[in-house]
Order: sequence, then structure tokens, then C-alpha cells
Amino acid sequence: MNTYSTKQSDIKRAWHLIDVKDKVLGRISTVIAQKLIGKTKPYFTSHLDCGDYVVVINSNLVKVTGRKKTDKIYSHHTNYPSGLRQIPFDRQLKKDSRRIIVRAVSNMLPKNKLRAPRLKRLKVFKADDHIYQDKLSKAVTPGVKEVHTPGVISSKPSLKKVKKGDTLTGDARESRVGTAKPEGVTLKKPKKVLKQTKTKKEN
Repeated sequence: MNTYSTKQSDIKRAWHLIDVKDKVLGRISTVIAQKLIGKTKPYFTSHLDCGDYVVVINSNLVKVTGRKKTDKIYSHHTNYPSGLRQIPFDRQLKKDSRRIIVRAVSNMLPKNKLRAPRLKRLKVFKADDHIYQDKLSKAVTPGVKEVHTPGVISSKPSLKKVKKGDTLTGDARESRVGTAKPEGVTLKKPKKVLKQTKTKKEN
């Protein structure tokens, strides 16, 4: 038996639309990062980029919990003397809310050579309008919802308990036993066979 190894040609990418309106930043960023990595796919492997495209809308309306709106600080350095730049969450939200989403998702991705191409597939928009309507085949209601998922796995029919005196049709009988039977066949419980125990003869 040979071990299957995922190839680049086996990877299929879907498009997902995520509305972050009134969603907590950290919680929704984990969902976005999972889509970009492709961890939910059966052929996922860590050394290949198996993720999908993610379109994020309403980044202006993202929420944070507690006092993070005023206490959370974004910092970066220009690499020049006195080049430390800091901006609180509420000011960054008004200036450019897209950077908040991108930075949160970037910190949740593995720090390797695959992070840059994964972030390229993240499309963030401040409002409801976006330019990827042709990629998204279905209308999406507010909240997290997958727009297109390749392949549909059909679920197995649920098996109901059969009581004494019930009859099963051919399809139901086939699903339970494995071979089709004519309609009206009554299921009978097998009779219990009591084993006789041998007693030792007294000498």
C-alpha cells in the first residue's frame, strides 16, 4: 500500500465571503486564517499552500471586547532614529480599518515562506461593496458563511429502530441488511438458544 502525498496540481481553491459586521476581531480572524491555510481540507499538508480565497467586508464595523478600543496600541518602527510610531485601535479604525484585519490574520498564520502568498488571497473591504461578485456564486447573509465549497459529500441515511411487528420495504431492507427483499417482509427476532450445561455425575 502506497502512502498518498498531495501534489500542487491536486489543490483546488474556493472563494469565501465573510461579513465582519459586529464580529469580535480575534474570533473572526481565526476563521479567516483557517480558510487561508486550508486546514479543513482532507488533503491538507503543511508544506504546500492549500488555502482558499477570502473576501472580507464591513471592516469598519469590526468590534473588540473590553477596553481594547482605547488600550490596544499598534506599533511599528521606521528604522530611523526616533522612528517609533504608535496608534491606538480607535484611531486606526477610522484611518484604515483594513489594516486591522490584515494584521490580526497575519499574526495567526505560520511565520514561513507561505505567509505572503496566503495574505495575497485575503481581500478586505471597508463596506459591503466589493469587486469579486463574479467569483462568489451565491448571496450571503451577514455573518460567516461559505459561498462556494468544491465537492459535496452526501450523508448516510439515518437508521431507525425496528420494533416487533414492523415491516420494511425493499429499499429500507436493503439499507439495513445489504440485500433487497420483497415488500411486506416481517422482521422476526431470532430465537434464543439456551446452552445446556453438563453436570458432573456423582461417583
